[in-house]
Amino acid sequence: MEQKKLNAVYSSGEMKQPYDFWFLRCGMADGSGAWWFRYLVMNLGRGSWGAPTAQPAQVWATWFPRDGERCSFIHGFPIETLRLSERRTLPFYCRIADKGIEGGVCRGNLRLEGHETSWELRWKSDLA
Repeated sequence: MEQKKLNAVYSSGEMKQPYDFWFLRCGMADGSGAWWFRYLVMNLGRGSWGAPTAQPAQVWATWFPRDGERCSFIHGFPIETLRLSERRTLPFYCRIADKGIEGGVCRGNLRLEGHETSWELRWKSDLA
């Protein structure tokens, strides 16, 4: 049986509009909220994703408290820091600088506006 390619790179460097993103959502065991870690690659064929910083790779860490306002840490990176697995192949990986998501591991760290967050999460899934 062929393994499904649910976690794979679909956009190519020649495409001007498409983007790919991968994320991991983690609910806290105490019910206080959830973290969402997102790795985003946009408009590689243009060399930028349209924002003034012109950085096509982003790493997001967003805290969704059960009672309160969400708090997002979002950082853009230049294309030179991006490493992607081959299009539509396994094993999948997306690495942006020293952050990344790949087979069973999600890691990163962000320091923005006087705040710092870091994560290294491991999981096991039956989905490819």
